[in-house]
Amino acid sequence: RNAERTRNTPPPASPPPVMAHAQHVGAAKALVDMVKDNPQLINEPELSFLKDFLKTFKVPVPAEDEDSDLDDLPELEDVNMPPPASAPSNPFEEESEEEQSEEDEPDEGLMEADEDPSQEMGDPTMEVTDEMREAAAPFKMEAADLVAQGDLEAAIVKYTKVVTMAPSALAYAGRASAFLKLEKPNAAIRDCNAALSLNQDSAKALKCRGAAYRAIGEYELALKDLAQGQAVDFDEATEEVRRFVTVKVQEANERKLRRRAKAEARAKKAAAKKASQGSSSGFPGGMGGMPGMGGMPGMGGMPGMGGMGGMPGGMPPGMMEKLLQNPELMQAMQNPKFMAAMMDCQSNPANMAKYMADPEFAEVANKLQGLFGAG
Repeated sequence: RNAERTRNTPPPASPPPVMAHAQHVGAAKALVDMVKDNPQLINEPELSFLKDFLKTFKVPVPAEDEDSDLDDLPELEDVNMPPPASAPSNPFEEESEEEQSEEDEPDEGLMEADEDPSQEMGDPTMEVTDEMREAAAPFKMEAADLVAQGDLEAAIVKYTKVVTMAPSALAYAGRASAFLKLEKPNAAIRDCNAALSLNQDSAKALKCRGAAYRAIGEYELALKDLAQGQAVDFDEATEEVRRFVTVKVQEANERKLRRRAKAEARAKKAAAKKASQGSSSGFPGGMGGMPGMGGMPGMGGMPGMGGMGGMPGGMPPGMMEKLLQNPELMQAMQNPKFMAAMMDCQSNPANMAKYMADPEFAEVANKLQGLFGAG
């Protein structure tokens, strides 16, 4: 019996494998960081292996969006369809009541937009001499002292004297900061625009305008300014705001993608139903389906990686795997400077030529282009 027990005893566990190659560790870390930023990515088909792995350790994973469950959709014949004339011209614009009631967490930093007449702006194009700067210097110092004392209204009066006597990016940005503290975001944006017309790399003006855009709920504009300002002069307080607006932009993009996905799914289901009915009645080509229903325009999108810097768009098949094989590229895409440049190019593609003159940007852009080409 002892011999039988010995024969039935399982062999000892094999020793743990040798630590993975550093490149694989880097890719794994990048993947984990990405899923942390956007937990819904765990439901992407390319990450099914990771989801199954986590489940073996009984780690809870976020459920797929209930809106994407298409099995519970009613058949078209059970729905009271409106007459064709009242149907929306664009299926992507159609929203259900559930989607319309969908709201994000309230933003306690929102301000009521000020509708005051424009403040005295001076002439930003004025050529300022040394004598003019010297004459305005005392008012500039008084304005800074008044801000420190909390007398913002008086500080704005002094800053106004400075911008009319010797306009400068710093003077406009200083007055903008005072306006924002008084909860006048539109006035702050006007001053920041003037400051950036004099110095497009003014970190103070970029950060202040980004904070003002956030205050009126313009999160994409806020993210662009804050990322660019952080690339010039990083500080932790602004980084906290940048992370907040990044989440807001991601949430808005995810809602758009869900609406598109549901519209495409409904259209596909309608096409399949029509094709099935056509086939059963002997209609030629009934099983072929409706032309073009394989993918609605724009569903590919730019590989924004969901949680990578808030960049919008979906992910083409296979792109996740390619990016995971290049942790250096994934790290570069999270650089605030690169994120700001990409958002600027998305709003105006003609700006790509300007950024391609930057060797660092050009290197990352060419690598991304190589991934697209290889796909």
